[in-house]
Amino acid sequence: GMQNAINIDGTDYANSWDSPYASFYTARNCTFWIGTLASGSHTIKGRFASNFAGSTVTISNRVLLIYIFEGGEFRYIDNSTASTTASTALVDDNNASVTFTPPAPCKALILYNISNSTGTTETGSGKKAAINVAGTDYSQAEKSPNDSNEADSVFTVHALSLSAVSTTVKGRFASSGGTVTISRRQLGVLLLA
Repeated sequence: GMQNAINIDGTDYANSWDSPYASFYTARNCTFWIGTLASGSHTIKGRFASNFAGSTVTISNRVLLIYIFEGGEFRYIDNSTASTTASTALVDDNNASVTFTPPAPCKALILYNISNSTGTTETGSGKKAAINVAGTDYSQAEKSPNDSNEADSVFTVHALSLSAVSTTVKGRFASSGGTVTISRRQLGVLLLA
């Protein structure tokens, strides 16, 4: 398997891990970073590495997409506090929650990525992720690793219209059967006019 990150001016952000079904099979990671950049020149790179020292990983396709928006209407969490569950029903990811009031009616683009590093407790059945907005779950996605305790990442996205009222956005996750772990997660909310 492999790990990926986004490197901004020499610092890695949004690490995520994944593992393929077996050697020479495909693995996929989708990771993102949202933040503020000062004016001037910046270097933004995609980064990758093997999950195991001495193992080789090859990237045959990649996309690095950079959008620059004016304004500061966003929320972003990149948190590496471990969370586990054996529940097959979605539970709150207590390390991925934001409450905010948009300044005016707007569109919101919400991104959520959860990943566990190799060697953490992870059922071979995999895990589910969803985005919860004001108490309703949206955009459930699920994925499994190649075996128990291997790396696994799940990315999902949702877009909707929001009013200028207090809104809570949370990441939610569940097991597909057995105990699953989040080693690191990213939750991003972009508010667009």
